[in-house]
Amino acid sequence: MFDAIIFEKLGVPAVPIITRPFEPTADAIAKLHALDGYAYAAVAHPITSLSDAELRERARVAAPMVEAALLTEQGSAARVSERAHQPADDRSDGGGEHR
Repeated sequence: MFDAIIFEKLGVPAVPIITRPFEPTADAIAKLHALDGYAYAAVAHPITSLSDAELRERARVAAPMVEAALLTEQGSAARVSERAHQPADDRSDGGGEHR
């Protein structure tokens, strides 16, 4: 999650793929960076013990979520890009959702 936020702030669109038990952690990391609501794709847990075929199925499930986050106005790339183009003194570090 943190890596994706760093990529986004550098202008590289990124959507992390996480497993569902880590959603609260992902949300907390986003909030810590003043990006409440930062988009990610959440799939079933676990993934480390899956076969190649099972992992491909998880990727198939995540792909539309990643695509939606990258291509919509509400996606993670749009929020972070907007924030990056604000003058430094206009940026809020208050932790609220940025649009």
